[in-house]
Amino acid sequence: ARRYGWRAGKVRLVFLLSGVSYYKTAAPPVIDFGTTALTAAEEAFLREFYLQGLAEFAYRNDLELTPLHLRAQRAPDQPSAPPAPRSPRRALVPFGGGIDSIVTVEQVRQQADVALFVVSRPADRFDAIEQPAAVTGLPVVRAEREIDPQLLRSAELGFLNGHVPVTGILSAIAVLAAVLTGRDAVVMSNEWSASIPTLEFGGHPVNHQYSKSEEFEAAFRGVLADQGSGVARLPEYFSWLRDRTELWVGREFAALTRYHG
Repeated sequence: ARRYGWRAGKVRLVFLLSGVSYYKTAAPPVIDFGTTALTAAEEAFLREFYLQGLAEFAYRNDLELTPLHLRAQRAPDQPSAPPAPRSPRRALVPFGGGIDSIVTVEQVRQQADVALFVVSRPADRFDAIEQPAAVTGLPVVRAEREIDPQLLRSAELGFLNGHVPVTGILSAIAVLAAVLTGRDAVVMSNEWSASIPTLEFGGHPVNHQYSKSEEFEAAFRGVLADQGSGVARLPEYFSWLRDRTELWVGREFAALTRYHG
């Protein structure tokens, strides 16, 4: 982190959001951040990330997470970032190989220099991602993500298990990758319905896709802005498909015949 100077804040975001995978093993009432201080904005963002991002996990495991307390030293608020450009010229597009990310790539490449971004387990390659990625003919920026092997033994070790807001973690990794590769935007492919709760429980909405929602996107953009400084411009973060429906995406993909195989 020290070596990369101002970029350390993006490493820190990956650290803060990745913790959710480990928190879920026991869902304790307190998260103690030790010597890691949080700004007021970060604390508010992380609390919602845990409560909303783990809402389905809590529902499936019959847990009440609302008393969750984040224990952290208070860090000073950061200066605001300079405004990001309205039309980014170098975009990083997280690519999952599905029709959403294919449509995004084909539209964004008409306006920007695009590279794909793929996260996988160490040394893994998946045909469902690699084959359509090859069709794009675009460069691929890769990151490998590995979790503690004990998490894969949840049932054996008596850990709680369930869905975590993994897209939030991947978004933080993508922003870091954009910084390190000189890209000025991370362009997601989360369409309109990702913001719609998948069920309601106890009078509260539960959204399986919270970290793909407009609510998360706005909150994450806010934290990125708070981490900005006058030293360098932050990558923009937004979804190209935010106001689009699955039917619209399907119609656009229907015209992209070179991917149909």
